[in-house]
Formats: sequence, C-alpha cells, structure tokens
Amino acid sequence: MNKTLGILVTSENHWDGVLQLTLAAERQACHVKILLSGKGVLLIKDPRFHTLLKRAAIALCPESYRAQGLKEDDYN
Repeated sequence: MNKTLGILVTSENHWDGVLQLTLAAERQACHVKILLSGKGVLLIKDPRFHTLLKRAAIALCPESYRAQGLKEDDYN
C-alpha cells in the first residue's frame, strides 16, 4: 500500500516538528509532501533545509514567498 503524509507548514517556528514527522514517516515507508505557506516559507533560510529536500517533495506558496520579502536567489 502506498502511503503519503501531507504537511502544511505556516510558521517558521516548528522546524523540529516538521523534521521529526518527516523522519517518522520515512521509517514507515511513507512518502512525504510538504507545502510551505505564510511564514513557513522562511524555513528555506534554515541551513538544515536541505535535509528536508532529500526526504520530501516540497512546494512553496509563491505569494507567501514574495510577501515574506524573499527573492528567487534565496531558494538554493
């Protein structure tokens, strides 16, 4: 059975929770999809962000990205 966990992140304050959920889902052979919206898009500035990129499909809300003052080159 294919399982998918969707995580909506609207705050930059819950990095550890997002990572722990992702790792737990990975241990259960569950695919993870993360949507960063609102201030959640600020997680891309965290140096640990690349850890999530290796483990989950990540989408960014473009309106939130611009609203938070991020530029295209902020996303590595």
